[in-house]
Amino acid sequence: MAILRNQEIRLALLTILLFNAGCAVSRRAAPVEEKPLIIQPAAPSEAPKELKLPEKVKIGLRVGMSEIKISCEAKIIVRDIDNKTRQEWGAGHYRFAVANRRLFVGGIPRGKKLLLASAEQGHHLQIGPKPYRGEIILTMVGGKFNVVNQLSVDDYLKGVLPREVGPTWAKESLKAQAVASRTYLVSHLGQHGRDGFDLCSDVHCQVYGGVDKEHPATNTAVDETRGEVLFYKGKPIKSFFHSNCGGSTEEAEHVWQIEHLNYLPRKKCGFGTANPRYHWVKDISNSEILRLLKAKTRVTGTKLVSIQIKMKSGSGRAEKVMVKTDTGVFTLKGNNFRIALGPEAIRSTLWTNLKKLRGSYRFEGRGWGHGVGLCQWGAKGQAEHGRGYRDILEFYYPGTQILIW
Repeated sequence: MAILRNQEIRLALLTILLFNAGCAVSRRAAPVEEKPLIIQPAAPSEAPKELKLPEKVKIGLRVGMSEIKISCEAKIIVRDIDNKTRQEWGAGHYRFAVANRRLFVGGIPRGKKLLLASAEQGHHLQIGPKPYRGEIILTMVGGKFNVVNQLSVDDYLKGVLPREVGPTWAKESLKAQAVASRTYLVSHLGQHGRDGFDLCSDVHCQVYGGVDKEHPATNTAVDETRGEVLFYKGKPIKSFFHSNCGGSTEEAEHVWQIEHLNYLPRKKCGFGTANPRYHWVKDISNSEILRLLKAKTRVTGTKLVSIQIKMKSGSGRAEKVMVKTDTGVFTLKGNNFRIALGPEAIRSTLWTNLKKLRGSYRFEGRGWGHGVGLCQWGAKGQAEHGRGYRDILEFYYPGTQILIW
C-alpha cells in the first residue's frame, strides 16, 4: 500500500509539472499584454430630493461698466425687471451707457435692471464680438452697471471646459473635469452674491468664455455627465482643481486659511510630467517684487533686504514666506505671496530653488496652480493610461460619491 501511495504521489506531481510546463509554453507562444485591473465605482444614484440644482446660474462678465455694446442678428426681447415691462427691439447693435447715474440706450433712459434675450433660438446675444448663450442682465450699481450672463448649468459648463483643459485631451479626463467644474459651481453658488451674480468668469472662480470657446469634445463630456455632482457626507464638495501639481497635491489648509477637508488630501501624482511647463524659472527684480508686495499685501518699505522660506508643507511647498525690508520683517502665506507677484510669473509655491541674484531673485519650481484637488494634467495622464473618469475623481477626491442632481 505504501508503494502504491508513493507511485500515486509521483504520478500526481508529474501531472502538475506537465500542466505547468504546458501553461508556460502557452504563455510564451501567445504573449498577452498585462493591464492594471481597474474597478469602476457603481453608477451614480440620485441626490437627496431636498437638494435642487438651479435651472439657471448667473455669471458675472463685467463689473463697474459705464458703456457697453450689445448686438444680435435676431430681434431682442428686453424686459425692465423693476417696472415689469416688455419690449421687442429689432436686430442690430445697441449702445448702453450711463449718464447722471441712469442707464441710457440710444439717448432714451431705461430702467435700472434690464434683461435681454434673443427672440429666436439659435441666435445669441453678443457683447462686442463674443456671443453668449442664455440671457444678459444689466444692473445699475451706484453710478455704474454690471453685466451678467444668465444661463443653464450645462450651457455654462460648455463655455468653461475648453478654457480649463485641452479639448483634444483623452475623453475620460474631459468628463472628470466636467464633473469637477459642475460640482465647483454648485458648491460656490452665490459667491459673488453682493455683486448680483453667482460666479465670476475669470481664474478667481472658473474661466468662462461663452459660445465662442465651445468645442464638440468638451460639449460631449458635459452632456455625458449631465447632472453628475460630487458629494461628501450629503453635501456637494469644494472641488478645487488646478493645472499641474508638480508631483504632489496639497491639503487645502496648507494653502488657504480654511478647515481640513478629508476629501482633499495630499497625494503623490506622477501623471502630469508630460506638461511642457512642468518645470519653470522666473527672475524678478527686487524693486518689482517690493512694488507688487506693497500693492497687494501688508508689506511696507523702500528696500527689499531678503526673501526666505519660513515653513514648507508636506508636499514641499512654500507654506510661509518671510520678507525682510528696511522697515521690518513680514511673514506671508506662501500662496498669498505667489498671487501678489502674479500667478503667471510664480506658477506655484512648489519651489525647487530660491536664489538671490544681484538686484533680483530667481524662483525655480514645478507645477502650475495652488495644488489642491484635481490636477488637470494628472487627470489627462491617468486617462491616457486607461483610467475612467470616476476612477480619476476618486483618486483626487477620495471618499466622495457621484450623485445625479
